[in-house]
Amino acid sequence: MIFGTKGLLLEIILVLLVAVLVIGILAAAANGETLPLRRLFTAIGIVESEGDDAAVGDAGELGRYQILPAYWQDAIEHAPELGGKYEDVREPRYAEFIMLAYWLRHCPGAVERMNTERLARTHHRGCNLWADAAGGVYWRKVKAAMEKGGK
Repeated sequence: MIFGTKGLLLEIILVLLVAVLVIGILAAAANGETLPLRRLFTAIGIVESEGDDAAVGDAGELGRYQILPAYWQDAIEHAPELGGKYEDVREPRYAEFIMLAYWLRHCPGAVERMNTERLARTHHRGCNLWADAAGGVYWRKVKAAMEKGGK
């Protein structure tokens, strides 16, 4: 087991998520496309920090995805098996698992439906403010970055 005996549920979720991702990858590859979740991660990284893993924001956000300590803590409370420390969000793959855990806690339906707009808005504005005007401005930037990155 990846995360120990306490992480069986998380492992099941991760296996299912990987299965969905593999199916999506195969379907996307057949159409010459990039997987929507990968495009979303790439676009968020560009909008947040131009893909700079060493970036530090004005409020103490870290990494290419500019994750705040409270966001990390929220995700870790939902999926403690992820472990690590806040500074680990500078590593993109770990940060992506943190983002997935945060989304699975606050907008699981958006993950299931791969609603990239809701996921981006929730990443930027949190679970309570995702629908506000600032979330819309952010989404338009992410959407443009996704479109610029290819299909």
